[in-house]
Parts: sequence; C-alpha cells; structure tokens
Amino acid sequence: MHDRFDRDQHELLIRQLFSIRQQTTVSNYVKHFTELVDQLSAYSNSTNPVYYTMRFIDGLFPDIKAVVLVQRPKNLDTACVLALLQEEAGASGTIKHGRAGDWNSASKFPLPHKTALPLPLPPRAEKPAVKPGLASSAPATSSTTADPKL
Repeated sequence: MHDRFDRDQHELLIRQLFSIRQQTTVSNYVKHFTELVDQLSAYSNSTNPVYYTMRFIDGLFPDIKAVVLVQRPKNLDTACVLALLQEEAGASGTIKHGRAGDWNSASKFPLPHKTALPLPLPPRAEKPAVKPGLASSAPATSSTTADPKL
C-alpha cells in the first residue's frame, strides 16, 4: 500500500522543505515548518537536526534571520523561540520585507525632505579705531576703497 499510494510523497516533502519561506507571522511559519519536519521524520530518523535548524533560519524574513543567526541556535526549538521573540520585539513590523540585499537606509529611516540652507552673510569690515591725538597727524585715507581681494 505504501509503495502504491505514497511513492512520490517523500520527494514532494523534500521539495517543500527546500522552498518553504516565512510568508506571514513567525508562529505560522513555525507551525508549517514543524509539520513538514514531522512528516519527513517518518521516512528517515538519520537526518541531522542541525540541517533542519539551518533550513528553518534560511526561510525567515531577512531582519529576523539576521538576529537569529547571530545567536547561533543549536537546535530547531531554540531557533523557533528566538524567531518568535524577535518578532515580538517588533523588528519585523518596522521594515518592509523583501529579499536579502534589498535593504537601504532610506527604507528603514525616512529622512525629512532636504532643502538648501541659505549662505551666511559675509563678515563686516570694521573701521579702525582712531585715537584722538593721532587724527590730525595721520594722512586721510579713503574709506570707500575696497580691497581688491574681496
């Protein structure tokens, strides 16, 4: 009976494991992923649990995936808990989800519209202070001549 009706099921489950990705919430993704792992474990008990853990992390949204990877979870249960905690912390609601590498600073931190600032006024040329006793002995100079460098 198993050979007749279930012959392609194992291959189908493996293909689903390679393509499963988080579409909505982490809890939804955990539910679908663990159901898939449970079905696959009926075919073989020799699969390394680290393989499932890494596959789970690869399917997470990029912002959650980054945080979970840094924690280096040792098993699937730990990876699931870390992903749920990260989602609860609110990181997944602040970033538009896309593929890895689509991040730019403008999408995460919107900046106000940039406008040009006016230039400051040039410094005023101050008249030199004239001492009362030297006013008659100093030659008269025209204060209206401008320095050619200005």
